[in-house]
Amino acid sequence: MSGRWAHLHPVQRNYAMAREEVRRVAVDVAFVQDLITLRLDHGDCTEDQWAELMDQADDELGLTAARDEALEALLQWGREQTTQLLRVFGHRFTPAELAAMDRIFDMFTRRRELGEMLLRLRVAA
Repeated sequence: MSGRWAHLHPVQRNYAMAREEVRRVAVDVAFVQDLITLRLDHGDCTEDQWAELMDQADDELGLTAARDEALEALLQWGREQTTQLLRVFGHRFTPAELAAMDRIFDMFTRRRELGEMLLRLRVAA
């Protein structure tokens, strides 16, 4: 493969492409969500209905689910890469540090941030 993401591992590439597709379509989603907000502002729906419609706008595109699926695969791959590195360098870390490294993959609030770091990881495809 040539191009922008040719240097990435296939798992990294899949996440990068899904992330970019979500960003590309975000403009359309924002437009639809603006229309939904206008309905709320004009009293055509309740706040609960507004919240549900906003969620539906995201879900109907299906892109966030595709991105999240690609992110999950990327995190699994990152955990595998870390395990391989720890076989060689693990003796340099304390048991507490090793446990902390393992836990970071399970922190839901840090998933996207970790995904961005894994995109910068250079490995052989």
